[in-house]
Amino acid sequence: MDKLKEYYTKFIPYLTIEKELDISESPEYLAIKNENAILRAETERHVISRQEFQELRNMIGSLRTTPIPALDPSATSEEKALYEKMLEKEKEINTRKTFLKEFFRCE
Repeated sequence: MDKLKEYYTKFIPYLTIEKELDISESPEYLAIKNENAILRAETERHVISRQEFQELRNMIGSLRTTPIPALDPSATSEEKALYEKMLEKEKEINTRKTFLKEFFRCE
């Protein structure tokens, strides 16, 4: 009997009729309202994160490097050394682009 009494006492606020019942002050309503605010904030964070990923994908897709033109045969040794550095950098950039494309699954 005491168990039933404890069980039904939970529902007394819902079963009693009060003229001045203010639902907005109930703990359940406040908890739900707080949870909704948290969920709204998380949703906004996910939207922003998704936009940032899309911007990164677009940036990766727009990275179009033109190939380095061939070296002039009459180039000096300094120009040849610079040309070799440029080729190394181009390889490095292409490697990074490939990694980023695979990471973000872009084409």
